[in-house]
Amino acid sequence: MSLSQGFGIEISGQLERRASYQCLEEELARSGDKQISTTDADARSLVLHRDIVAVCYSAQVAADDRHKLLVHYATTNQNDAHALCAAAKAGKAALGVAGVTVLADKGYHTGSQPAACAQEQIATFVAPPLASTPGDGPQPGYRMVDFAYVGQGDYYVCPQGHPLYTNGRYYKKGKAGYRVKHYKTKACEGCPFRQACTKNKLGRLIERSEYQEYTDANRERVEANKERYLKRQEIIEHPCLRQASIWNDQKGLGLYLHPAEGQRESGWGAGSDLLLLQPTAKYTCPVAIAYRVHSRR
Repeated sequence: MSLSQGFGIEISGQLERRASYQCLEEELARSGDKQISTTDADARSLVLHRDIVAVCYSAQVAADDRHKLLVHYATTNQNDAHALCAAAKAGKAALGVAGVTVLADKGYHTGSQPAACAQEQIATFVAPPLASTPGDGPQPGYRMVDFAYVGQGDYYVCPQGHPLYTNGRYYKKGKAGYRVKHYKTKACEGCPFRQACTKNKLGRLIERSEYQEYTDANRERVEANKERYLKRQEIIEHPCLRQASIWNDQKGLGLYLHPAEGQRESGWGAGSDLLLLQPTAKYTCPVAIAYRVHSRR
């Protein structure tokens, strides 16, 4: 085979490959989806934990604590971050109650979800994730939790007693999909504790999410009911692991269990049923390849 023939075969292969990608791109445009799998149409690339990604399914499972039986399950191709309200509503409908309380792992902790649940008479007990502070961030005593919020006047008070005010405007928080207010003070100028509080040349800036009211209420419920919150594992793990084993045998798929469980209680003083939400059991497709096709001209 001559060099020119070798190049011709290589170019032909690349053209075929480009044509296949163009077909995938057209299919994505028609479906309105953002991903496509060439071996399993239902699988998607999901973030399991931080930078850990797998091509898999996400199963949302709920059980009640009176009978320890599954009352709802759904296989989705989205992770836990925005799954809480939909799963809680489905479980509430299955139980036929007007209001419930849902306990879930920190994988469900997204500000918009407790807010959406509150509108559906669903009180959340979602484990708050531990706040991470950079090495050059505020020192203990000057972190976000050390600033007191005054709801009546919509302002914060710093550990040194200085108020931080907002102009009332909301700002988009990058790609996070929610809005925040900014709170500032001129008292940072000349403050002897400034270096312990902030390295920002313009002084300390506090951001308050539009959902902060609901995440604060959720955190207070969890902290005030630690014994109750711990029950979620004993109620949800057995039925979920049993069902996961059945699915695993039937589908022949590798099983990933996310270390998160959740639970839910039927409503507002009436009844004692608890509905637990198993955050996600991950079912991977060992040979599936998911393509993220981007339109580039």
